[in-house]
Amino acid sequence: MFLSLVLITCFIPKHNLHAKSKPTIYIMGDSIAHSYEGNRYQNGWGQMLYRYFKHPSKKRTVHVKGASDYVDVIRYNTPELSIENWAKNGASVAIYDKYGMFQAIQKKLKKGDYVFIQLGHNEVYTQWWTGSTVSEYRTYLINYIKKIRSKKAKPVLITPPPVNTSGKYIPYVPQYRAAMISIGKKYKVPLIDLGKKSADYFNLIGKKQARNMYVKDNMHFTPKGATTLAKILSVEIKYKSQLKPISGKVSLKTNSLYKTINKASKLKTKKYSKKHGSICKKS
Repeated sequence: MFLSLVLITCFIPKHNLHAKSKPTIYIMGDSIAHSYEGNRYQNGWGQMLYRYFKHPSKKRTVHVKGASDYVDVIRYNTPELSIENWAKNGASVAIYDKYGMFQAIQKKLKKGDYVFIQLGHNEVYTQWWTGSTVSEYRTYLINYIKKIRSKKAKPVLITPPPVNTSGKYIPYVPQYRAAMISIGKKYKVPLIDLGKKSADYFNLIGKKQARNMYVKDNMHFTPKGATTLAKILSVEIKYKSQLKPISGKVSLKTNSLYKTINKASKLKTKKYSKKHGSICKKS
C-alpha cells in the first residue's frame, strides 16, 4: 500500500496534487454528482465536468486520502484548474455537517476557490440518511455560504435535475429548489438552475430520447445523461457573469449548445432538429 502511494505521488506533478496556484472547484453533492469511476452503467456529472474545461486531455486523477473517512474524494486536475468531487450517495445538507465533510472542505479552501452545492434529492426521501425540513435546509445552506465566504472562496448553488416520470419533466423537490433560489437572490450567490434547464431540455428532445439519460431507477443517470448535465452546467458557467473568473477556462465543443439550452423552454418539439441535438453527442 505504501509503495502504491509513492507511485501515485511520483506520477502526479506536485503542483497538480496540491493545486495551490490555480482555483479548485469543490463539489458538495449527492449521488447525482458522485464519481462512479469505472462504472459503464451509471455516472454522475461530477466526474464529467472536467471534460469541458481547457486541455482535458492533460487531466490527472487522484484519490484524495485523509480528507474524510466518510467519502472517497476524487480530484480531477487540469492545467487550468482542479475539481475535487466530494459528492456522496445519499447525502443531504445535514450529512455534510454531521460527518465532517464540509468542515474538511472548509479547511482546504483558499481565496479564489469555488464550492458547487447541488443538494436536495435526499432531503425528503432519505431512507436511513438524515434529511431536513425546508426551514432546516435554508439554515444549512446559509451557514455553508457564510463559512465558504469567510475563506474568500465563492459558493455556487445548483438545483437538482428532474427524475424520469411518465409525464412532462419538471424540476425535482420544488419546495427545496424554491428555497435555494430565494437564498441565492438574498445573499447574491451565483445559482445554476440545473433543475429547470435540464427539464426544459428533456421536454424538448422528447421522452423517447430523454429516458436514455436515466438508469432503471429513473432517478440516476447513465454516462450519456451525466455528460448532458455536465454540458448544461458548463454552458451556464461559460455565460454567467458572476462566474467570470472561471468562465474563460471553459472550452465548449458544441457551438449551438448555449442557444439550444436557453431557448429549450420556448421551442416546440416539432421544431427540434438534429443540429440542436448535438448536445447529446459524445465529446
